[in-house]
Amino acid sequence: MASLRNYVQFQWSRLNASYGRVFSVACVIAFIALVTSTAGIVAHQRARASQADFDERKNILAAAPIRATGSPANVGAFDGTQLMTLLHASADAVEVDLDELVYTLEEAPSEPFLRYRARFGVTASYPDVKRFVDKVLNSAPNLSLDKLSCIKQTIQEDFPTCDLAVSALYTRDAIE
Repeated sequence: MASLRNYVQFQWSRLNASYGRVFSVACVIAFIALVTSTAGIVAHQRARASQADFDERKNILAAAPIRATGSPANVGAFDGTQLMTLLHASADAVEVDLDELVYTLEEAPSEPFLRYRARFGVTASYPDVKRFVDKVLNSAPNLSLDKLSCIKQTIQEDFPTCDLAVSALYTRDAIE
């Protein structure tokens, strides 16, 4: 091993003495090219592996579409006042005010359920909004949180304004 090192040192010093800085610059450029191409090959291989993994997962999801069918035990007959009562009771318990409540009954013929959706605003601290959402979702098994977005218009505002949408699911045959 020592003789190989001595040989490389000798050849290096001979070429360096003959060609000077041109040889050194050429060696540095060749080294950078080698490192760059190796890094590019590794990145390309990782990207191909990642794409293959993504394609496999996409094919699995496409092969078995998820669709709600039947009637879960927790979904009952339509009650138009249940959602309103739960929202107001939860707001009172957490001491937040609800703004601009809009209720919509969505009847999609292809779905086995009725969706009764409430959209509204809340202006409160983040912990209060979280407690309110927890209280609402834990108050009935047929409720789901569809949207929650909070924003502070300026840094001087004390509390963010949050837009929420909550849905209650009911059996379709109960209203027909």
